[in-house]
Amino acid sequence: MQRWDLASNILDCINEIIYVSDLEHNLLYVNSAVEQVTGWTVREALHKKCHHIFQNPFGKCTSDCPVYNKNTRGYYRFEKTVISNSGKTYQLQVSASPFFENRQMVGFIMVAQDVARLRYCQSISTKTRRQLQEELRRSEQLEEYLRRSEATYSAMFQYTGTAMLLVDKDKTVSMANREMENITGYSRADIVGKRKWDQFVHPDDREWMIGYHMERRKKDGQAPGRCEFRLIDARGRVRDIFYTVGMIPGTSRSVVSMLDITERKQMERALRESEEKYRELLENIEDVFYEVDLRGNFKFINDSVTRVFGFARKQLDGFNYREFTDPENAQKIYNIYNKIFSTGVPERGVALTIIRPDGEKRHLEVSASPTRNRDGNIIGFRGTARDITDRVRAEDRLRYLSMHDALTGLYNRAYFEEEMQRLEKGRHFPISIICGDVDGLKTVNDTMGHKKGDELLVAAATSIKSSTRASDMAARVGGDEFVVILPDTGGEMAQKVARRIQDNMDDYNQKHPELLLSISLGWATAESVTGMVDLFKQADNKMYAEKIRKNMGRAPCLV
Repeated sequence: MQRWDLASNILDCINEIIYVSDLEHNLLYVNSAVEQVTGWTVREALHKKCHHIFQNPFGKCTSDCPVYNKNTRGYYRFEKTVISNSGKTYQLQVSASPFFENRQMVGFIMVAQDVARLRYCQSISTKTRRQLQEELRRSEQLEEYLRRSEATYSAMFQYTGTAMLLVDKDKTVSMANREMENITGYSRADIVGKRKWDQFVHPDDREWMIGYHMERRKKDGQAPGRCEFRLIDARGRVRDIFYTVGMIPGTSRSVVSMLDITERKQMERALRESEEKYRELLENIEDVFYEVDLRGNFKFINDSVTRVFGFARKQLDGFNYREFTDPENAQKIYNIYNKIFSTGVPERGVALTIIRPDGEKRHLEVSASPTRNRDGNIIGFRGTARDITDRVRAEDRLRYLSMHDALTGLYNRAYFEEEMQRLEKGRHFPISIICGDVDGLKTVNDTMGHKKGDELLVAAATSIKSSTRASDMAARVGGDEFVVILPDTGGEMAQKVARRIQDNMDDYNQKHPELLLSISLGWATAESVTGMVDLFKQADNKMYAEKIRKNMGRAPCLV
């Protein structure tokens, strides 16, 4: 009896409905879960027909229920709809199994579950399973990412061009790369886990370096992230090191990089030791030598400043570079100094323009490098400024002469041919070309001299140039031959330009009757893309036709 009470109590704790019926479908046992679905108490349900307690709202319980099949012997599962005393409908999933006494089937044991609740649980289970699968996938991706990141950073650590260390709180070196071997002369096997980094520090620098080490591990530590110190290598040699350090977040470990700057420091020390000789040398060089602070105010300048800048040396003491440069060049100088300050790398051969007190502009070629204090911090800039005004003017003059005719100032034949090629590929159609040839130039040269012939050519060039627009191109392509290219110009406008040239010649002849000017003109127009050489030939042929008419004594006419 006690065992049955214990079993009954256990079954009452189960959320699923459990009931037992005999072959006449009388309920022999129900657990307390029956009350939640049917509204019947355990006592009320006992000994009643199962279809009375688990009523089908459609009235087909006895005909549809598989349990009514007396031949059923095995385990089976089905769903059925029931209605409670309160009128609420439930969909149940029923698992049924016959039970036997003395090998005779005497009834059925049924377990019923609320399908809605079961499916909700299944949904939760499916969702949870999917979430777990997604988390597993993300975890695998993260592991793969971490593996690749670790390999990447390991390669970067090992093969960077600077010595790299990983330093523990007790100053022990827990990692070191190959460059550390080059700087110290020790192998990594002799360093990692066996030496503290301060063992490499020069005794005179060790105290303050250890102080920085401890300070940066405090909560509000103010130790600098960059500094310089002296290192002693395996052979006892002293090296100057530029030291950069950063803490690994959430740990007391730091990552250190060390750059050997021994050669640079030796040069700086040599420069300081020879300061007097250095200054004497600077006073005798042709170029301007200057030193400025971080604001660009002059701290030192040699005597060449008077010749180049036009200022007395005393005038520039404390002077700022912005006071003799225009805004564009002032910005250029600022950018140079800012770049040097950021990188520490000198700039050389920078072209700048200054304005002298008399308003004259001078072209300079400037070089600049950083000046540092003993701690290695940049405190200003020094450099040279070479006056290249004459060179720039000569280059501009050569550039001009390479494109222009020296006598008339018009473009020359080489530039004309380049312009022809450019326009042939462009979109400036219609294009017109006017060809002109000075009449009687040889006669003037033979009878009045070449100087008068040159005056006649200059007059012709002036008449042509003053008749064209800024967008037109006028060139002298031969001894007495001129060409005008008129982009975006049709035939009617080309004829007007030719008439303006003729009008200008008439004005010139009225003022200079002793040296009359006559130009035979011809022009041609291309309305769409065509060969510029062919267009030039058309205009040239018309010009020669005009010259022939003049030579035959006919009155000039515009073709």
